[in-house]
Amino acid sequence: AQGSDLCLSFWYHMVGSHIGTLHIKQRKEGAKGPADILLWTVSGHQGNRWREGRVLVPHSSKAYQVQFLKADSFSLQDLNVKPSFQT
Repeated sequence: AQGSDLCLSFWYHMVGSHIGTLHIKQRKEGAKGPADILLWTVSGHQGNRWREGRVLVPHSSKAYQVQFLKADSFSLQDLNVKPSFQT
C-alpha cells in the first residue's frame, strides 16, 4: 500500500572463513546530501547453504535506494518486495 513500509526478502549464500560482512542500507537524500540508514547486517561464514533474509524498509516520501554492500563475493537470489511483513 502506498505510504507503508516494505518487506524486502531474499536468499543469500555466504561460505568461507574470510567472507566478510554483508550490509543492506537505505540511502535517501537529506538536507545535507545523501544519508545512509543501516537496515540489516550479517557477518562471517554462514554455512554451506542458502539462508533467507528479510528486511523492513521504512516508508519514505522521497526517492531512495536500497544498497547491498559487500567487500567479498556472496550469492543472492529470489529478491522480492512486498508491503510490510506479508508472507
